[in-house]
This record gives sequence, C-alpha cells and structure tokens, in this order.
Amino acid sequence: MYNLMNKNSKIAVFEKSKDQLDNSFVMIHETEEKLPIGFRDINSWLDRRQAAKHREHLRQLMAQCGCLNSEGFIKITHATSLNDTFWVKSENENATWETVSLYRNEFNEVISKISFEGTGLFGIDFSTTTPEFSTEGSFEKCWKREENGIYLYKRGSMGARNAGLEPYSEVYACQIGKILCKNFVDYSLTTLHKRTASKCELFTNEENGFIPLSNIFQRRVTPREMLEYYSSIGSEDAFRRMVVFDAVTFNTDRHMGNHGVIFDNDSLTVKCMAPVFDNNQSLLPYAEEQDFQQVGSYVESKIPHIGEDFVNIAKAVMSPAIRSDLINLHGFKFSYIDSDRFSKERLYTIEKIINTQISGILDKNKMYTVEVFPKQESVLSKLHNYQGQISLSRTENLTEKKIQIEK
Repeated sequence: MYNLMNKNSKIAVFEKSKDQLDNSFVMIHETEEKLPIGFRDINSWLDRRQAAKHREHLRQLMAQCGCLNSEGFIKITHATSLNDTFWVKSENENATWETVSLYRNEFNEVISKISFEGTGLFGIDFSTTTPEFSTEGSFEKCWKREENGIYLYKRGSMGARNAGLEPYSEVYACQIGKILCKNFVDYSLTTLHKRTASKCELFTNEENGFIPLSNIFQRRVTPREMLEYYSSIGSEDAFRRMVVFDAVTFNTDRHMGNHGVIFDNDSLTVKCMAPVFDNNQSLLPYAEEQDFQQVGSYVESKIPHIGEDFVNIAKAVMSPAIRSDLINLHGFKFSYIDSDRFSKERLYTIEKIINTQISGILDKNKMYTVEVFPKQESVLSKLHNYQGQISLSRTENLTEKKIQIEK
C-alpha cells in the first residue's frame, strides 16, 4: 500500500492491482478536495511524474536504477518534484517531507551531470534525492543547488551544423520579454561542464507550486478558452502579453506544458499565471545565412502553438496598454553578449527581423506573417524598406477597444 502525501498530510491511499495481468494501481481512499489540481487518476498522475523517461539517456538511467516502472520510481524518488509538494511513500515507510523534499535536501550531483551531458550511466549512487527524473522538456538540463537558490541549467542541441544556439536565444529573448511581460523568468548565459547553457532560478518553493495548463485541461484548448481561463484567475493581461511576446520573437514552442499557473501548495488555491519561461525556441535559433537571405520563405514555416499565425494572433490579443508598450519597443536593440558562436552580425540581422515583425503587428490592417515578410523580399536589406511602409504613428490614439480573439 502507498500513501499520496502533500508535505506531511496524507491525501490518498492506493495499492497495486491484485490482478497479475494488470500493472496499474487502484485507489482505496482519497480526500478529493485535497488531490493535486488536474488529478484524474493515480496512474496518470504517476506517469506524468516520470516526465524524464521521454529523454532517451534518462530513460536508460531510470531503467538502470530500477525506476522505469512506477513501483521502482516511487521507491527511488518518492515521486517528488520541484513543481509542488506532493510525494508518495509506502505505508510502512518512516519517510517524512523533511527527509524527501527536493527544496531542502542535496541533489545527486552524478545524476545531475548525466542529465545535463546526456552520457555516462555507470557508478551511480542512488541514495540521494534528484529532481531530474521528474523534469519535463526535450533539451538536456539539470538542477543545481547554489548558495542563493536552486537553478536550472539548460544546454543547446548537438550534432547538426546549426545546432547549439538555443541558450543564446533564451537569453536574448529575455531582453525583450522583460520589457513586454510583467512577470518573466530571468535567464543568463553561462558554462557548465564546458558546455554553453542558459541559467534561471527556480520560481516555485514550498509555499507556491506550478502546474502547466496541459495538466489542468488534459485536452486541446483553443486560444479563446485559454484567454477565458486566465481571465478567470485575474491574469488576462499576462496571457495577452505572453502571446504577443511569442509573436515578436517567433517562439514556436509555447505548447501547453510551457505555460500555466502558480498555486498555493497547502490550500491548492490558484493564484495567478506563472511567469513566462522556456523561450529557447525563440529568435530563429536554427536559421542559417541562406535562411536569412530568404527570410520570407523561412519565417512562413514558423507557426505558433497558440493560434495559427504569429502576426494574426498578436493582433487578436492586442490591448491599448500592450500596443503602447509595443510602440515603445519598436526600434529595439539587443545588448550583445560576446561569443564565438553567436556573432554581432547574426544578432543585428535578428534585430532587424524582430523590428519588422513589430511593425507588422502594429499595422492597423489585418495581416499575416507572410505579408510582413513577402517571399520575394530575398535580402534582409529590404526589410528596412518594408518597415517604412507601415503606417505607424507614435501619437496614435491608444484608447481604442481591445481586439477580441476570433472564435
């Protein structure tokens, strides 16, 4: 038998099915109002907890330490996560929240290094806690406990000629995000184990947890439904700003696991939309020189997760306040970070593309991204000419009605 816990409070009791042909768990008792937000059944919940099994080298590591199946996963990790304060223990176990909490205990540095590098599966001591097995995402990453907090290090891709620029995108996009969004996770560029990585501080703690929108709805949700949900918790403006930020930066990875809400870990009361995070697919990280020369054709293939077109969805969620901030952002210049991998020329090119995108979003006419970057405009020098064609006045009336999302 197992207990589902929230800190030191028992929330539910479950056990392994007595049917030898059934590897699932069966709920025996539960306190429904105290179950995790979005909880459907214990098997689905545990499966989501094992997020790292979708990264091949961590799947191998989990198999090696015997926690690829749910029983082993509970035994090794107690199903702890840095997203909240729920965990699992066997009924006869003496473990307490204080002994298993990832917020309080040291991490397994060996597993952390393997999770970040994606190699090496031998000589591992599994006696200490690790958050890696419950961390979602396709990029290699790890958590590190430092003097002033817990930080996530995330590296770029490897192998391809144009690989490895994702950490730069994450950090440069942050320069825009902190202007457009009122609650945005701060990223810095660093090196870990001789690899370039982005670094950010954990935004949850023992008081405040995070749950992605995918766990709340567990189905495909329209932009209208997202807007209505975030409006219901007082975060309408935050959601609108995130969508506009993604449009400005061509962020193609804002799936429902990459945004969500902050909630009180004790009462489970939803507080607000979580800060904007995970932006390493922004700013065209895989574009090469020839792609920039044919930017119209290249950006046409970039499609958002929220909505069907970046410019169109940004116009749809626009508000007078966001429009004012976007006008002030027009002409934005990045602060360059010296690097052998990411040149000033590349940053300047992206800067021009971003400012052209802002012009298109601010244009009063209905428009799609392909119209902002016509295919025949084959060289970036022509982007400036397009910007000059946009009818944009900094003194225009900013009291116009909000444009509503199309159903």
